[in-house]
Amino acid sequence: TGWSILTAWSTMPPRGRLPRASFGLMLLVRLVTSAISRFIWIIHPFPLFGLITTYLFLKNRKKASMFLVWIIGLVTGLGIGMDYTFLFWGLPLFIALVLYSPHRFSTIILFIAGGLIGDLPHILFDLRHQFYNLSTLWQYSLETLNNPGQSNILYYHFFPFWPVAALLGGWLLYQISKRSRLLSGLVLASYLVLNFVRPQTFSTYEISLQKQMKAAQSIAADKPTNFNVVSLLDYDTRGHILRYLLQYRYQIVPEVIDKYKDVETVYALARTDYNLSSASNYELGSFHPYKTQELMVLDQNYRVYKLYKSMFK
Repeated sequence: TGWSILTAWSTMPPRGRLPRASFGLMLLVRLVTSAISRFIWIIHPFPLFGLITTYLFLKNRKKASMFLVWIIGLVTGLGIGMDYTFLFWGLPLFIALVLYSPHRFSTIILFIAGGLIGDLPHILFDLRHQFYNLSTLWQYSLETLNNPGQSNILYYHFFPFWPVAALLGGWLLYQISKRSRLLSGLVLASYLVLNFVRPQTFSTYEISLQKQMKAAQSIAADKPTNFNVVSLLDYDTRGHILRYLLQYRYQIVPEVIDKYKDVETVYALARTDYNLSSASNYELGSFHPYKTQELMVLDQNYRVYKLYKSMFK
């Protein structure tokens, strides 16, 4: 909701459009952040960066300002320095700035200058390490072009686009309200039901926090030592929820998130139909080979498994 208010305030005119304009981002943020708020990720500021650059772009459209162009370039450089996926937003933003600018050459120079300053830590690292990041990006691009099936476009690639999605959602709701207040009210009521009646869950597979707590309890009851945990439900494969519950509820601390090869046991939270013997993620790949034992049945869809080295029981 905070995102919604900030987006609406910064991008829309007054006189009743604020709640309508905020609807889109409210919906988007609520459906996704319940999952991504479980852990800290370097690209989590991207919606904020998208909001800032969208606001500055619209302000620059009303009254051209080279200083605003430089600031937009600076924020874009910061985003690219955090993760290359910000290019999905930064490149079309740069093109739009140039196309709408009355001073295109100055716009190009100032945007690039701001981007270089924002990405300065990245650039200095590459200058001192034989352009390591640039070479990696170039090689990855070539391999992706040559083998299109090996890389997927995922939802987090579009984090900076959330403010635009909010405006589109707000505009659509505004158009609906002009034709039928009843229909727009039903849409808003559906949103409220979705957020306050629907059970709150913590992963794309709809596993509840209560079941996560039971999983942590079963691991703690096993009295583990020299162990680590994985969660095979979604992209959070290193099991940050389990780590938090084990450490602060049961005072049991797993090994660090990148240490799987040398531990004796790995506890895995997974769906019943998950094929543990052919897991392709880094964590279990590092721990392989191992034997599997079912530790706890949470329900018909989820299990806690104990994985141990062949030499251990």
